Amino acid sequence: MLEDGCARLGWGTNDANLELGLDGDGFGYGSDVVGYGRHGKGRKMHKNEPENYGEELKDGDVVGCYI
Repeated sequence: MLEDGCARLGWGTNDANLELGLDGDGFGYGSDVVGYGRHGKGRKMHKNEPENYGEELKDGDVVGCYI
């Protein structure tokens, strides 16, 4: 992360919405329609169902995605 703020990362098929996690074709971590950081936690998304998961991303964090 180069600065504080919203971020979304994850995986999706070719048919997935580019806002990963809004449909059944992708999984996302970061912001959602409610707003990132308001809950003090990270949020994971799949099928537009957010769930608190992990910590809020901050400036200087390094995030890895592993399958």
